[in-house]
Amino acid sequence: MSNRVIVFDLDGTLLNTLDDLADATNAALVKFGFRPWPVRKFKYLVGDGTRVMIGRAVPPGTPEEVIDRVLGDFLPRYALGWNVKTRPYPGIPELIARLRADGYTLAVVSNKTDDRTVEAIEYFFPKMFHVVVGQKPGAPLKPDPFAVFAALKSAGGTPEDAFYLGDTYIDMETAKNAGIYAAGVTWGFRSVRELLDHGADVLARNAEEVYFAISRHYA
Repeated sequence: MSNRVIVFDLDGTLLNTLDDLADATNAALVKFGFRPWPVRKFKYLVGDGTRVMIGRAVPPGTPEEVIDRVLGDFLPRYALGWNVKTRPYPGIPELIARLRADGYTLAVVSNKTDDRTVEAIEYFFPKMFHVVVGQKPGAPLKPDPFAVFAALKSAGGTPEDAFYLGDTYIDMETAKNAGIYAAGVTWGFRSVRELLDHGADVLARNAEEVYFAISRHYA
């Protein structure tokens, strides 16, 4: 039997990153003469990688070269302020420690850039995750299962013995594309209906329900 690998999404699942993303994006938008967005709207701008987020934040029809300039302004801003307001969701640090103590192999797969993903995990969850995979140049983003398969290979696991947690349709589709049991967490960026419509096998309203769902899955 392969390792029992628990694969976590990052933004909206482990960490509430919305305010820092919004602050850096809005500052870049204003610099280039675009209007800022309310923080709550970023729940629907994020999820498909940084450049897509910026492309959604600027007005429709904005030239690609302008999007690149806004992105170029956003990146150093976010690098300096990514952990100002970002925090783990309630109960998540305790959940991670409990799962690790139980012998599960823990992985993170994110559409956030790889350097930022690694930095965030090392900052908030030092030495707790076995495998961390973010967006790498030339690699397809979720919902393509490429990064998940890479994480499973590094973790010594298979889709049949894995469990995936995420908060958006992208995560549910990623899990399905990889052949992994999918749990949708309801505290993140999207609705319960979105999670169910895109194939969630189970929903969890809090960290304790995640632990129960994982324990039942592997019983």
